[in-house]
Formats: sequence, C-alpha cells, structure tokens
Amino acid sequence: MPPCKAEFARLREDVQKLGLAAKAAGQRKASREEMCRHISAYGAAELKWVKHTEANVTSCGIPAEVVSRLKQVHSNTEQTREKVCASGPVGPTSWQTPAGFGPAPWQAPAGYSIN
Repeated sequence: MPPCKAEFARLREDVQKLGLAAKAAGQRKASREEMCRHISAYGAAELKWVKHTEANVTSCGIPAEVVSRLKQVHSNTEQTREKVCASGPVGPTSWQTPAGFGPAPWQAPAGYSIN
C-alpha cells in the first residue's frame, strides 16, 4: 500500500475511534463539558483527515468526490460542536449526541481502494 493510502487509512481509523468514544459518551448521557471534549477531539481528527486528503488528491489518486464528502461531513461536525460546546442552559437534548453523529461506515468511491 502506498504511504499516502496507509496514512489515509490510519487517519480514518483515528476518526472512527474518536467517533465511537463520542457516541458512547452521548449514549451514557455524559456532561456537556465531556461531550464538548469528545466532539472537539473528533473534529480535530476529522480535520487532519480532510487536510491529508486534500493535499494528496493527485499524488494518491484520491477522487475529488471523497474530498467533497469529507468536507461536508466535517462541516456538519463543526455545527454540532458549536451547539454542544455553546454555553447556556442545557436542555434535555441539547447536549446529547445528535442522531447520526459518529463514525459512519465509510465506503470509497468506485475505483478507489485503500487496500
């Protein structure tokens, strides 16, 4: 596996691991502060993945569709982080992990393999 694809896979695994931790914290109704830490860590890892992907589109043969998809997912994560980390009264669902948040099974577009 070329180094750029190995790094892509490693970064994806980091994002998935942190996403599972955030999802578990939300399911056990962790405090807003704890959820903020989890989602912030997840978002930081996701941003590293996005930047690596953008930087290696040509050299690694990563389809532009992958970059677009990752940017959209990261945008959603940032919106969630802003809501969860905002100060103010905590409502019954304002701090909980939003539905659909966390590591989704990621499928490479046709013709792109990280193996």
